[in-house]
Parts: sequence; C-alpha cells; structure tokens
Amino acid sequence: MAEEDPNKSYTEKSRQDRRVELARLARDRHVNFAVTLGLSFRINDGQAHFDYTGGIDTAKIRRNLASLLLSSSSWPKTAQSYPFFSSPDKGPGRRIKGTIDHSSGQGQGQGHIAKITAPPRAAVVVALHPSSSSSSSEHELRIQQILNQVNVREIANLSRDLLQSRMKSTTTTTTSLPLPIISEPFFGSRHIFYIIHHYHYHHHLHQNKNKNKNQNQNQKAIKWIMKIPTDIWDDKCRESLRTETFLLHTLRTETEIPVPEVIDADCNDDNKNKIGAPWLLMEFIQGKPLKDIWSNPKNNPKPKLKNNHHKRKQILHNLAKSMLQLSKYAFPRGGSPFFDAQHGRLVDVQAALALLAPINNPPPEQKQRLGPWETPLSAYTSHLSIQPPPRNITERGIDELLHLLISMIREPSSSSSSTCSKNAAAFVLAHPTLSLRDIILDEKDGVTIKAILGWDNACIMPRSLGNEIFPPWLVFSSSDPAWVLPELREYYVTVIKELGGDVNVTRQSLLTLTLDAAIRHPGCRLGVLRGFMDKCSRAFEELDFEWFVDTLGEGYDVDGFKTRLLTRNVRELVDKGFVKGAVAW
Repeated sequence: MAEEDPNKSYTEKSRQDRRVELARLARDRHVNFAVTLGLSFRINDGQAHFDYTGGIDTAKIRRNLASLLLSSSSWPKTAQSYPFFSSPDKGPGRRIKGTIDHSSGQGQGQGHIAKITAPPRAAVVVALHPSSSSSSSEHELRIQQILNQVNVREIANLSRDLLQSRMKSTTTTTTSLPLPIISEPFFGSRHIFYIIHHYHYHHHLHQNKNKNKNQNQNQKAIKWIMKIPTDIWDDKCRESLRTETFLLHTLRTETEIPVPEVIDADCNDDNKNKIGAPWLLMEFIQGKPLKDIWSNPKNNPKPKLKNNHHKRKQILHNLAKSMLQLSKYAFPRGGSPFFDAQHGRLVDVQAALALLAPINNPPPEQKQRLGPWETPLSAYTSHLSIQPPPRNITERGIDELLHLLISMIREPSSSSSSTCSKNAAAFVLAHPTLSLRDIILDEKDGVTIKAILGWDNACIMPRSLGNEIFPPWLVFSSSDPAWVLPELREYYVTVIKELGGDVNVTRQSLLTLTLDAAIRHPGCRLGVLRGFMDKCSRAFEELDFEWFVDTLGEGYDVDGFKTRLLTRNVRELVDKGFVKGAVAW
C-alpha cells in the first residue's frame, strides 16, 4: 500500500473523496449543479453514516421555464371530453392530467384524441425535478408522440367487442353493449396505462330494464387496464411485451401465484393494429397496494404497531407461499425467458438471440442484459462488464472490492435438504424488482394478496438472487425501529423453511441483494459498499473500507489474514443476520 502523506488531515482526505463523487454525479446524471453530503460519527464501538447525493440541470430548468412562459398564452382554457374518456378513478403511478386539443379537426364524433397537452403546473414540476436530464426531455417527447398516436375510440371499441364475445360464451344474451368509459392515461416508468370501465355489463347481463340511468352508473363495473410501452417499438420491445403476456398466462394457469388475467394483447404496431401501438389488456385488480399499509401512519400508538406487525407476518407468509411456486421453472442457464412460438410454453432461456439481428444493431448493454449466462458468476458480472472503466484509484478500488465480495457468494447445491433445491438447476425464474407497490392486497382483511404485479422484464436469475430471497424491503428499509426488520427477516426464514425452501439462500440474500444494488447502481456503489463493510466488521478488526479501497485501487493484494477475516464475518452475517460487535443491520 502506498505510504500516506502524514501531513494530510482527515478533512482533506474526506474532501478528496467528495470531489470524486461530485465529478461522477455530474457525469452520470448530466447535471451542472451536483451535491454530496455525508455525516459519519462514532460513539464507543458504534458507528453511523448518513449520505445524500443529488444534482440539478439548471440550464434545463431555465429552458423549460422560458418555454413555459412563452407558450402560456396558447394553453387551452377549457377541456372538452369525449363521453368514453373521463377520470372516475385515481390510478397508481404518476398521473399528469391533460386537456384535449381539437385543433387538428378530429372532432368528438370520430372519437380520436389528436393531442393531449400537460398543464403548466405539470411542466413546472418536470422542470424542477432533481433527476431531470436530457434523456427525460426525450422521454416526455416520446410520451407526447404516443398519446397523439393512440386511438382511444378504438380502445373502447376493442374492449366492448372483447367483453361481448366473452358474454356470448357464458350467456345467451344478444344485447349489444355500449362503449365503455376510458379513464385519462396515467404513467409508469416505462408504460402508459388506460383504465377501462364497463359500467353497463350487469344491466345487459340480467336484462333489468326497471333501473334508471343513474342507478346503472352506480353499479359495480368490470374494469380492465391497458398498458402501452413507451420504449421505442422495435423487435426488442415487442418481444418483451409478448414475453410478459405469455408469462402472466403461464403463472395464472400453471401456478396459484395471484397475477392479473390477460384479456388480449397485440405486440405489433403495424396497420392491422387499430389502437396504433403495441398493447396488453388485463383485468384491473381492485385492492390496496402494500406500500399503503406496510408502515404505520405517523403518531400511531404502540398497540396498533403490534397489530400491524402481526399483519405484516401474515402478508410475508402469503408472499413466500407464492414466490416458492416459481421453483418449478428452473433452468441450467440464465437470462431473459423464451417462450415457444407455437404453444407459448416456457421452454428455454435462449435470451431472444434472434432479436440481435445486425439490422437492429443493439448496443452491447442490451446484449449483455439479455444473457444467456452459463454460470451464476457471469450473471453478476455481466452488468459490470458494460459499465465505463474506473478512472482513478478510488473507483478501481471500489470495483475490486465489489468483485472480492461477489466471490464470497455461495450458490446452493442439489445436496441441500430443502425440497426446492434437490432437483433445482443453477437458475430459476424470479420477479425482476419486487417492491411494496407490486403487492395488491384485499381491502377487507388487508393480508390476502390479490395480485403480484410488475412482471415485465422478469428474468431467469441465479438461485442466490432467485425466488427464495428476502423481499427487498426487509433488507433496505430504514423507516422501521431497529428491532423490527431482524425479527421480520427471521420470521420469513422460518416460513421459507416450513414451506420447503432453502433457508441458506434466504439468509444469504442480505449479501446478494446488497451486491446486486451496488452492481446495478454505480452512483450508489460507494455508499452501499461502505455501509456493508461497517455491518460485517468489528471496530478492533481494522477491516476498514478506505483501507480495502486504497489497497485494491493501488493494485496491491489484500493481506490473506484480512481476507479470511472478512470472509468469516460475511458468513457470520449471512448465518446470523448480524456480526456481533459490528453495526446492526
């Protein structure tokens, strides 16, 4: 290790680290105003660290505000709405209400939306968003283009015809259904959503002509939801939507995992597609997102915390029961799932190699993320191989430390005593990014899972990152008291064991989920690894994060004793959930 300057103070060392982080923030987020704040303190043998990073593109803010002021006189003062286009319900995700512009000459009778324009308030929010970058402007333009292209009238016609066809297969009624009501679109990170309300279904089903119009409107509606991708509609996008469609159908018909029913889909955007965009139509799941009830409301008394804690355990039990059913989809290789074109069966993990034709010329990043991966190690490192190389000693040391920790991951073997491991291959189908928003609960009991959403981009992952891992919020949550998460993790381990899962995989996911977060998010890598090292090293052992980074960054080998000590502590963290004498997880 290079000899340190004895005259260099701790403040100067810390300032140097911050300079590196500021440069990376400006580069990665394309901002000209970057902020990094850090607070670390130690009391006896305990340590705590608080970190914040952010950035703003001030030039973009000025441009957007100037554009807003220049165009403010052209905003429509009133909005005319189609009879089948309204907003009776609030949907999930970021909703930007808009007004309909009829300046193109396509009127109400045609039922086509020519343009949907965001109100000034939404433009200011977009302009001042801290994560804004040049790519966000392109995304907004892409959404505007899709909204202009989507034919809402055809969504209504299609939905009515599909429901009519489903009614004919179950009843003898021949009454024609009216057009459903289509809610205003709302937006996810990569999709546009339309909620479709069939309010008159029960009236036509039972032929009850004694009820007046207002009563019919208050009847329970059949609700569907259509999702349209906002990515460029190339072969990769179409195959992703096709895969999601088949995957939802497979899970619904071959398992008891609660997922929405697929009504229909069209993965093309050619002339035969009257909607004007690739789409997936599913049933709308009425319920409450887990994020709304997982944490207690503020100022709740302690008895309610206990009741909520009991509900949490019931929810975790139901979730584990669903996740373990994915063990039947095990494969010798990893990557994007591939469905048989003729029968729609999940047959291999070929990673849609046909999509990588020279005519499309996809970037190396897309190729790597598709796989296929022959070994679990290649699945972890594939993301690292497509990221920019380290530019200095600090970045090189952080990357080398990450590789060192990845080498400590233990993949389960077929000799495991669990029923899920005995016949399991190295890879298994897994939910891509399970979050509290993806779990929809029954509104009555608050514990029954009605649907698990977010299956787009599902992947065949190494079993150490597969279906037996902790839910991510049991690893990264910071809103609960210190004693809550360890207790819930131990309960989840108990449930996995009772249901025949591999508890070693579950316990080790403290490590694998942390490393996966560091791999996928380079901007957070330093903070994630620093926090992990604090949790698996005692104060007197001198397993200092900076020491590892400096040593590895300079190109020196880590002392064998310290490597063995770190490996032992990592195993203790995995087995017990904590390292005695270190910072609690």
